[in-house]
Amino acid sequence: MRTEFNMRALAAVGARMDGNYQGGRAASSSIRVIRHGQECYRHLAGYADLEAGKPTAGDTIYRMYSMSKPVTMTALMQLYEKGLVYLEDPVSAFIPEFRDMPVAVTLPDGAIEYEKQKRPITVKNLCTMTSGLAYPGEGTPGGRIMAKLMNESNDDTPTDEIGNDVPTVEVVRIVAKKGVLNFQPGEKWEYGFSHDVVGALVEVISGKRYGDYLRENIFEPLQMRDAGFFVPEAKRGRFCNAYSFENGAYVRRTENGFNEHYFSDAAFQSGGGGLVATVDDYVRFCMMLLDGGTWRGERILGRKTIEMMRTQQLNDAQQATFGWADRGYGYGIGMRTMLRPWRLNGSVGEFGWDGMMGTWLAVDPAEDMVVVYAQNMLPYNDNGMRLMPIIYGAME
Repeated sequence: MRTEFNMRALAAVGARMDGNYQGGRAASSSIRVIRHGQECYRHLAGYADLEAGKPTAGDTIYRMYSMSKPVTMTALMQLYEKGLVYLEDPVSAFIPEFRDMPVAVTLPDGAIEYEKQKRPITVKNLCTMTSGLAYPGEGTPGGRIMAKLMNESNDDTPTDEIGNDVPTVEVVRIVAKKGVLNFQPGEKWEYGFSHDVVGALVEVISGKRYGDYLRENIFEPLQMRDAGFFVPEAKRGRFCNAYSFENGAYVRRTENGFNEHYFSDAAFQSGGGGLVATVDDYVRFCMMLLDGGTWRGERILGRKTIEMMRTQQLNDAQQATFGWADRGYGYGIGMRTMLRPWRLNGSVGEFGWDGMMGTWLAVDPAEDMVVVYAQNMLPYNDNGMRLMPIIYGAME
């Protein structure tokens, strides 16, 4: 098998994962490394269910959180390739409530004033996180309003004014009607609710419920059998528990947002962070991205579209506010993309994303490699990213 890895050096990945379990950094973790179309390395560490003594398995189902975003961007770009949406289209052309969202302006004395949009929110603003839409949080005017609307649930799932019984498109309409933008569209980069709006756009443009669209156009063609927005009863025995590490011990997180929320097909399907899946599911998705949009003869996207998605899309002002800039990354269409290897010994052009509980994916066209890592730990830690220097260092 041609892997072009020093396997002894690559084994340090598993040692690190085992150490993370023993050191309280990940109760369960799973990784696959694919290069030149062949699996070079797989490792399973810890326990998916500590209380039941159930080890991590190859078919363990994880909460992917923000690793949902690349899937959502893929769905939108399928519609883009059909000519049904253009990136410079105003979002209000599809969801009119976004036309008049006010923009918060913080004055020198800390007071907040509101002004009208100087330019419309475009579909590209959503794709590149430059819309001004916030996630719930107390640090910004938009975030504070979102927190009230969504009751500050840990997974950003609406539970108050826009509860789980409210459909996806209606959720984003309420956000547009009651929320505010943190800045003028296109002015900055800010991690926020943008990709949840993209999920709603897919519904409006396709005429299908978002989860149904993903199943028919991405999951079934790629045989992502366990990917979706909820875990059916027959699969719950494979669903990884969520944990934190407190006072020297793993503590299972029992809040509804981490458990029962995933046991029913809720009306709101979060394009920004709602998917569950196995590592194997995401390997198939990433192999499609690596291979120019096709997996085992199933065409999902065009090669040139993927090239655009992994190309830097931020201008200088937006890049200056991008959270990954100090790691050498820019931001494409829903993907980080490496511009220069500053803090990671990777390749220019490597692209991917991560998730709130520590999931991580990397697609490296230069090295013909895919890496998918999963864990379900709170608070977020960067275990997945910290494995990448080992993987690249093991290359021959």
